Amino acid sequence: MRTSKNSYIIKGESMKYLKKIIFLLIIILFAIFGLISLILLLVGYRFLIDPLSYPDWVAIGVIGQWVGAFAAILIPIVAVYLSNHIKENIESISNKTITTIKRVSSQNFTPTPQYFSQKEKGIITFDYSNNNGRYCIGQNEYMFEIMFSKASNTSIYVYNDPPSISTIALVKDISEIELIDNANNYDTSSRARCPNINQIVILHNINGFYAAIKILEIKDDTRGALNDEVKFEYIIQTNNSPDFTNKRG
Repeated sequence: MRTSKNSYIIKGESMKYLKKIIFLLIIILFAIFGLISLILLLVGYRFLIDPLSYPDWVAIGVIGQWVGAFAAILIPIVAVYLSNHIKENIESISNKTITTIKRVSSQNFTPTPQYFSQKEKGIITFDYSNNNGRYCIGQNEYMFEIMFSKASNTSIYVYNDPPSISTIALVKDISEIELIDNANNYDTSSRARCPNINQIVILHNINGFYAAIKILEIKDDTRGALNDEVKFEYIIQTNNSPDFTNKRG
């Protein structure tokens, strides 16, 4: 059963109060322990077991009793804290896993080998008249479904329609993917973009990762080509960053 956001807030607040209570109890118990030790020293008790020189060695027994009481109080509190902390971590990991599975499954796309590249970077040649114009790059949370349609033999449409894609943006000022230092600088307000040859499109998927594609060649079967075809270079940024400059080389 999935824990609600409010439940996590309540648990978080409870853990904060529990930590404060444990810290306060430790201070109080150490203060009591120190005070009793000081009083016993002042009245003549010693902490050495030497009945000949110090017959009042019974102080050690008193201190031992207080140490036992301190441990008896502190150990259950620490045990409860650790139990709650471990349980909270397990629930957090479980919910993150469930969320990732739901996101991946929501893509609703099972790519076939000829329309799918699992690599993080590469160059693809694709007949965009097939497979509803879709070609898939990456896998799991790094998956991007690129959707193309005909424009001309010098430009091509790219869409954000596939379930795995959140936004797309056209890069006009840079011609190399590895020179993009912040993908967030580009406009993502449109459903479709129409890059020309040598232009770049940035894709942002529903899991928060970025990919960039550069159009290298376009063929159009209504303009003298035998088939519809697009050749593109792509790079997936797997560190959840909008900066592609570390992909050089």
